[in-house]
Amino acid sequence: MENRLREILKEQGRSQRWLADRLGVCDSTVRHWSRGTFNPSVVTVRKIAQLLSVSMDEIYLPSAEEK
Repeated sequence: MENRLREILKEQGRSQRWLADRLGVCDSTVRHWSRGTFNPSVVTVRKIAQLLSVSMDEIYLPSAEEK
């Protein structure tokens, strides 16, 4: 499923490694999520949203530029 994870990390000046460290997963796992190769669980998306101070919807809804 397509998501805005990479975009949100960039907007916040955070790296995929930063997110991986905080979630206790491998960098490659976050890279796969960012590319949409596979999706994190709902529980993990909730953790990501909390870490990035965004809603779960913001991660998966298209940005205003994409609409």
